[in-house]
Amino acid sequence: MYLVKILLFILVGLSVLFATYSVLLYAITKPLNDRNWESGQDKIARVNLAENGLGTAIHIHNLRNFDWSESGAASWESMEFELSELSKLEVVVSHFSTVSELAHVFLVFSLNDGRRVGLSIESRREKGEKFSLLNGLLAKYEIIYLLASTEDLLGLRVERNETVYVYPIKATAENVQTLFLHFTKKINQLNQSPELYHLFFRNCTNQIVKQVNKLSDKKYSWLVQTLAPGNTGQALFQMGLIDTKETDFEQAKKEFVQK
Repeated sequence: MYLVKILLFILVGLSVLFATYSVLLYAITKPLNDRNWESGQDKIARVNLAENGLGTAIHIHNLRNFDWSESGAASWESMEFELSELSKLEVVVSHFSTVSELAHVFLVFSLNDGRRVGLSIESRREKGEKFSLLNGLLAKYEIIYLLASTEDLLGLRVERNETVYVYPIKATAENVQTLFLHFTKKINQLNQSPELYHLFFRNCTNQIVKQVNKLSDKKYSWLVQTLAPGNTGQALFQMGLIDTKETDFEQAKKEFVQK
């Protein structure tokens, strides 16, 4: 029993030291936009907004549209539309691990004419740099808000053999448009003032939830968005936000899994 107490004391002490070290790293590390970035993360999106007689015109620069298959090509494009054309929202949960709680979460915005634009918030890595959970706690990565085609974002997950679910969300067109504007503001801020990625406090899920919570009275579980993003679909289902007639989440998952 005495030995167990000593081991627990040592474990707590090491945890405190690691947490302190991590905080210091984030305090002294300066995030930058001008590094030798990994392909697909070497450009950052920029969104111009212009008021006109129809409302607000959106012009996206550096929309990524890569073909991730072996014969694919890299392409950065522009996209234009009226804000009022945005009408639907989907949440994508892509499981990249056998641990079901681990997943990447991103959004897809749909326009009335059928076009779609995805928003993926990711750790921005330098060329040859791999993602690791540990480095996500040690100020090793900047954060990037990628705007990309759905063919790009979903195609990349197919190439990686990930299990992907696309959940349609109950939301008014007005809320979808407001949410998109919130993200465009952040995207443009990051062009001028880059930020560091953090595995728990500034990750793909909680940066989305941070904006969604501004529009919804249904608050998202802190535990899911911080430690278990793979449970995002179930959390959304329990909140009544997935547009489905199913009353059982496991059945809903079958409806929205990508073949």
